[in-house]
Amino acid sequence: MRPFLFLLIGLLICATLGLHAGEKNGQSVALLFRPLYYGKELSDNSGGSLFVSGDTFSIDQIRFYCSDISLLNGTEVVWQDKTKCHLLDARNAASLKIDLPAAGRQHFTSLRFNLGIDSITNVSGVLGGDLDPAKGMYWAWQSGYINMKIEGVCSKCEGRKYRLHLGGYAGENATIQTVCIPIQTNDHEIVIGIETATILNEVQNGETCSIMIPGKQAVILSDVAAKMFVQLK
Repeated sequence: MRPFLFLLIGLLICATLGLHAGEKNGQSVALLFRPLYYGKELSDNSGGSLFVSGDTFSIDQIRFYCSDISLLNGTEVVWQDKTKCHLLDARNAASLKIDLPAAGRQHFTSLRFNLGIDSITNVSGVLGGDLDPAKGMYWAWQSGYINMKIEGVCSKCEGRKYRLHLGGYAGENATIQTVCIPIQTNDHEIVIGIETATILNEVQNGETCSIMIPGKQAVILSDVAAKMFVQLK
């Protein structure tokens, strides 16, 4: 009788551990970003560039801040990220994955985040982590953080280079954008495409090749940049 009892207890313990493990695995949702150019995923294998088209055009750098991530069910916020800001870099695959702990417990219909840094954070002095000025995404206390950097080569631009450094937080120069994406299915992964052609069309037309300070152009292109994001899965 005793061996049977021990066997029964062992089976119950294994079942309980398995259930808890399943619950734990179901709690976390992985938010994955995929930088694209006309639907083609960018890679770091083309001679140091993320994308190359002959000697006339390339994408060499894409970096941006994703902040205040939340999940919504209808209009109700059901999950909020405890980490304020994430710096995503197309050259750093690890940075393109953000874990959303316990998000799997909730039913949600949309993902919401800010593209950029809010004004309060901009005036909060020198910060650490992804907001450390050493990351190369900070101008100065007067101008604050660069929300997004996209750089590369374009034969139509002066010096064959384009540099889009989009930032600015004060008054009419505020460039932070709220992005809200409908989520079709609740899964353990949310894959978001970043269609860079949306903004780089402006460069390839030779219309906008250099933005290095806050201003009207940065505001206009930041609005365009917010339209780059779409759910892939």
